[in-house]
Amino acid sequence: MNLLDHIVLAAGDLECACKDFERTTGITPVYGGKHANQLSHNALVSIGQDLYLEIFAPLPGISDGHHWIRACHTFRAPRVLSFCLRALTTLEDAVNVCKKAGISGMGPAEWSRKTTSGDELTWRLFYPEDTKYEIALPFFIDWLDSTHPSKTSPGGIKLMSIDIKTPHKNAVVNLYNEFGFQPSSVTDGDDTKLCMTLKTPNGIITYS
Repeated sequence: MNLLDHIVLAAGDLECACKDFERTTGITPVYGGKHANQLSHNALVSIGQDLYLEIFAPLPGISDGHHWIRACHTFRAPRVLSFCLRALTTLEDAVNVCKKAGISGMGPAEWSRKTTSGDELTWRLFYPEDTKYEIALPFFIDWLDSTHPSKTSPGGIKLMSIDIKTPHKNAVVNLYNEFGFQPSSVTDGDDTKLCMTLKTPNGIITYS
């Protein structure tokens, strides 16, 4: 069983994305910090119990180093780029499910970032990659002994749904069943697309 941990809303510029998010939702994201790889940084908003939204962007001057970075620079507006499941057992269970499905990936490996208060968050991450599933394929996290970011991020927003469109609906549903994860919906589509709907002080907002 894996629980939805966070959703990644990606943009080319973090400051602009946060201003846009505040204007749209009425909630100001809190700056999270720089990732240890010195390629990216983020801002965070709680969107439910033990659940948060990560606004992700490359650091200024960074244009390559990971396909997320390259994708961010193609976005004219913030887009839902990925989502993460929190392992209730071990990350190795997710690795084994992926191996059985013929999916490879990076990790599990340890990652970290420093918060604005100087604390260091450390976690283990498994990032599967497959050209068939594309962004319908989640990545997986184990927060180890770190405080979950939802507990230190501003609230006032609630996730209402996360919906997936994919050309491979049956395969995606079967894979989610193996992961023990049930999104709000999985529907047929010509392209793979993630969509989240939020209840905010400014009303119901949808990002895709």
